[in-house]
Amino acid sequence: MLCKICKRPMPIGQTVHRSCLEQVTNELQEDFCTDKCRWPLTCDEETLAEHCASCRLLQMAALCKEAFA
Repeated sequence: MLCKICKRPMPIGQTVHRSCLEQVTNELQEDFCTDKCRWPLTCDEETLAEHCASCRLLQMAALCKEAFA
């Protein structure tokens, strides 16, 4: 079986390497949070921290990282 991200061989029962998933997740977060999220441009640090704590993208990223920890 091959990793669905890097296409290198995988142990039986896994579909992606933890490091590959972490890299893709980090890239997605950086791209979205830096280039697409409007909150950093429109609010103060406290409000931004509250928003980030409830951000569904960041919650999903954390779940992905937990699943492969």
